[in-house]
Amino acid sequence: MVTSILTALFVVFILVLGINLKKTLYVNEHEASILKALDTFDKNIKEIDEISKIPNYTLTKDHLYNK
Repeated sequence: MVTSILTALFVVFILVLGINLKKTLYVNEHEASILKALDTFDKNIKEIDEISKIPNYTLTKDHLYNK
């Protein structure tokens, strides 16, 4: 009887521990990839702005044209 109770408590403890660790690991794992994607997006926007300032080129919806 005591063995069954201790086993059940151990299983519940491991289950709660696993759920908490999964939440923490899942959030931290994707945070780095999200920050990397945002950084790449910001770099692309800055490059587009720089290209738009060049007077010999026209930037349209899909292409960059030389005047």
